[in-house]
Amino acid sequence: MQSDVSEDPIVSVIINCLNGERFLADAVESAIGQTFDNWEVIIWDNASTDNTSEIAKQYSHNPKIKYFRGDTTIPLSSARNHAFRQSKGRYIAILDCDDVWLAEKLERQVALFEKDDDVGLVYCDSSMFDDQGDRCRLFQTATPRRGRVFGELLSGNFIFTSTMMIRRTSLQSLDCIFDESYTRVQDYELSLRLAYKFKFDYVDQPLCRWRMYQEDPNWVKWKNSLIPRVVEVQACVDKLVRKHPDIECLYKDQLNDLYKSLDYGFAINAWADDNVQQARRYLKGHLSDKKFLLVYLFTFYLKYNQFVWLKTMVRNNVTRRPHAPNLQIQSAE
Repeated sequence: MQSDVSEDPIVSVIINCLNGERFLADAVESAIGQTFDNWEVIIWDNASTDNTSEIAKQYSHNPKIKYFRGDTTIPLSSARNHAFRQSKGRYIAILDCDDVWLAEKLERQVALFEKDDDVGLVYCDSSMFDDQGDRCRLFQTATPRRGRVFGELLSGNFIFTSTMMIRRTSLQSLDCIFDESYTRVQDYELSLRLAYKFKFDYVDQPLCRWRMYQEDPNWVKWKNSLIPRVVEVQACVDKLVRKHPDIECLYKDQLNDLYKSLDYGFAINAWADDNVQQARRYLKGHLSDKKFLLVYLFTFYLKYNQFVWLKTMVRNNVTRRPHAPNLQIQSAE
């Protein structure tokens, strides 16, 4: 499908970038190489200090690729909103600057939107990869739900940001797009609000590739300075329940699943802060769960950094298996 750049595109691809010189070109090229050609790419540079701007400007000859740069670095939620305000497409596809798409991603997702006006978001499977090659698919042994998925999404986030495509009118029906009061869970929080109102659909193919790599120590230090993810998840869910009290009745079991997972997260954070007793208090109410019991026992025999090393070794082994189990994912940044 060839596009006329004088008309509004059908799909707006939003690429937010902060010091992404290593991988930005790969992301942009994967958008350019789509079989569905009626798109625009919005690159929002969040005041990068590396060569991001030079890389982005290499595409200035293409009128379908638009580059914007902020004066100062702002939270990702705000940067995503800035990028959205520059977009014109009927559908919004998010591509993080360190990930890439397979060629049929946009075509396959647009087709699902065109079949059902009640669908507000379409996502797809994704493959993990690193410098050594492919690891595993996110949904290799389980297929996520289609349709009304709010309950499942409340139990645990399973939608990777770079797989999302969202209907513009669905976004415009919300009180806000990305809630700028959050710095780490803005993508998950948005998907929850969308799932409460609209149907979701899913392409059962790994049309996205999720890059795994060693993050810069300064970047890790900055992320660790933010409000902990579990705190923001609890805050955004509590806010949603206050707005829609029926959630407590209709999704009681899923809320319990969520709060259980938050207890685990709070326990890990407490352990990381050397507050072992508090960590054990969070874990103690769920010792019938083998994961909680195992971590509870580890707190008596391991230091937190030893636990992280062990967990990393196990995860690397699992994700390199040809048939790795389904993984619950958390939104990036």
